[in-house]
Amino acid sequence: MQREPDAWNRLFLDAGLDVDEEEVYALGEDGWRAASDFDPRGVRYGERGASAVLCAALSPAGGARRVVRRARAAARSRGGGGAG
Repeated sequence: MQREPDAWNRLFLDAGLDVDEEEVYALGEDGWRAASDFDPRGVRYGERGASAVLCAALSPAGGARRVVRRARAAARSRGGGGAG
């Protein structure tokens, strides 16, 4: 799905996720490169696929982190693992 980076970030936040880091990469004639000054207008899927991607490191927002840690600890105490 095509969206501007800010629109993706709003979706992530609405889903209860914090955006810890993000970077946009654009496909040019010489391959993929970080594009800090990226302008999403006109980006479309083409013959080579997507011409830009947003890479984001996400984590549970606020109190959700504590819930996740507790759930993992409970799973480990039951022998269920809890890798992540």
